[in-house]
Amino acid sequence: MALQNTKFGKEGFMCTFKNGSVGIYNFTKKNLEFLSQPNHSETIFDMAFNIKDKNILATASYDGSIKIWQINEMKCITNLHKPDLNVTQRETFKQNVIYGIAWSPKESNRIVSVNSNGEVTLWDTEKGKLLSEIQPGSSSAIYRVDWNTLDPTLIATGSSDSQWYGSEKK
Repeated sequence: MALQNTKFGKEGFMCTFKNGSVGIYNFTKKNLEFLSQPNHSETIFDMAFNIKDKNILATASYDGSIKIWQINEMKCITNLHKPDLNVTQRETFKQNVIYGIAWSPKESNRIVSVNSNGEVTLWDTEKGKLLSEIQPGSSSAIYRVDWNTLDPTLIATGSSDSQWYGSEKK
């Protein structure tokens, strides 16, 4: 994705790395202009620019968290993750790998995520909290999610059970 209106100019793109950091690669200079410190503890699987503010970037990771970055300052401003589990829950809980994210086309503080447990989760990025969580099908991993831009109450997902589901945001 090309960067626009940032201090890094228009000739670069954002990239994510296995060590949990983000960087900016400059096409013209053919080098990495910026590399953040790792903020995720593992591989980043998806990233998405906020639809209404292109200086806000979200990243989703194997570590089960979503980080919200302010691009102009290249710093992580919000960390979204499920509340901590007690010991009994943790023993039976599968790894919560977040594979996909998408910003709401209507509300710039809403992001939806999908994970390895087959859950679709809606977050408020300004308050840093989980709003709702559903499991639309089986508990198979869901790899992709997106909002319907014509009807922002609809979300579509694609999972590893070869099914796709459409769900209405509540």
